[in-house]
Amino acid sequence: MKTSLFVLSLVPANFLLATTSTESFLYENYLIVEEQEERPQYDSEDPLDPDYVKRLPPTPEPVKEDDSSCCYGCRCMPEPKRDASCNCCSPTYHDCQCGCNAPKQNKCISSECYTPAYHDLQCDCGFYILGDFLYWYARETNLSYALEIVTTPESFPQADLLNPVPAFAPKKTHHIDTKWDPGFRVGVGTNFSCDGWDSLLQWTYYKNEKKGAKMVTGFGPEPSAAETDPGITFLLNQWFNASFMRFNEPMVFNKVSAKWQLHFNQLDWEIGRKYWLSPCFSMRPYLGLRGAWIKTEFGTSSFFAMANTISPSQFVSKDGLYKDDFTNRSWGGGILGGIQPNWHICQNFILFGNVEMALIWGKFEAEKKENYRLDQVNTAAPEPTFVAVLYKNKADNDFFQMIPILDLAIGFRWEETWCCDRYRTALDLGWEHHIFFDQNHRLKTIAPFAVRDREDNDRILAQYFSSYDEATGNLMFGGFVLRARFDF
Repeated sequence: MKTSLFVLSLVPANFLLATTSTESFLYENYLIVEEQEERPQYDSEDPLDPDYVKRLPPTPEPVKEDDSSCCYGCRCMPEPKRDASCNCCSPTYHDCQCGCNAPKQNKCISSECYTPAYHDLQCDCGFYILGDFLYWYARETNLSYALEIVTTPESFPQADLLNPVPAFAPKKTHHIDTKWDPGFRVGVGTNFSCDGWDSLLQWTYYKNEKKGAKMVTGFGPEPSAAETDPGITFLLNQWFNASFMRFNEPMVFNKVSAKWQLHFNQLDWEIGRKYWLSPCFSMRPYLGLRGAWIKTEFGTSSFFAMANTISPSQFVSKDGLYKDDFTNRSWGGGILGGIQPNWHICQNFILFGNVEMALIWGKFEAEKKENYRLDQVNTAAPEPTFVAVLYKNKADNDFFQMIPILDLAIGFRWEETWCCDRYRTALDLGWEHHIFFDQNHRLKTIAPFAVRDREDNDRILAQYFSSYDEATGNLMFGGFVLRARFDF
């Protein structure tokens, strides 16, 4: 080897230039040869052979990968041309072999390739804004406002085996019908340059209001007529104060109306990462925080009007209006998390979904107001006298509670990048479901009884309820969502 180097140093440069098709020059007694064309390799070990001259290795050409390697999301497009017709292109545009809306080439850490980030714009970092038009319904469980009952022709005998008496039989439970109302949701987010992470802050507002009423005809002169006149229809109100019986008779009504209202505000902050799992499937898991301010109002108005013939010379009409109003307020915050799968059907259309859960800890305020009025007019007196019996009461229930929340969504998305992949627009049409478990709490009084005079059993000294119940209900709302999003 030493001889070869010595001989090489003695080889004239002119000889090499004459015997090879290369360009060469001397630098500090070392001969450097630049190859102009690819030469065949020889097995000759002769140091004087010009093909034995040490040559610089050729610069390797970049290996062009298969086009499918960067065609994630079935969105391959011709490589964009950055010429005069594309002046809006950013100078920091990164090349992709097939020019599709796809992430950069996979990187490997510790010889294990991780999921590629969902990047389809020129710059990995940027901002985006979104706006949603909501057309939702809202409902609450355990919120019937009236029970329609009818007296049966016959029932089981009680005291007299030969003369069975009619009894109340439930006929139909009445709920407030579903009503659809608009709402909105707005948000602003940012895309980070670090591996496809993004952050989103959005606010949702929705208000829903609905009413219902039920009236029955054929109401008898007194509720006690049901004992001898079967087939009469009445209405019961479960929210009525149970201690208000009329002389130990069932408290039934001609008409019961109800109203329900929802005020909903929700603020979500989330951070997530969208990445590819297959050429046509991407996923975005995320975590975040949620704050919610919710107010529900529910009220019933129960009315009865009846005529009681006390004697031939005296006629007394009775009108009663009983109003029960419930208000629930809650506010709190907690943690949320979910996943958003995306099936890329073709170049621009996507089937998306969302599964999200949250836990909120906060304060709840439940309130009930009772406002009862009974009017009586004596028409047999020399001058008609008017007597009004009024009753008002307010009950409060304040407590703290953890509320679980479930959110579901599915829909179709159309999205497109433009201006040489510098901006992106997306339009969504979807359906959402939201449920807040055990959101509302309302007080119910049950088991009424009366205290009678020992000497005069028909005289009632006092009326009470012996127990109560706290009725809970799940808050549910959802419907159509139309979303527009702009990334820049």
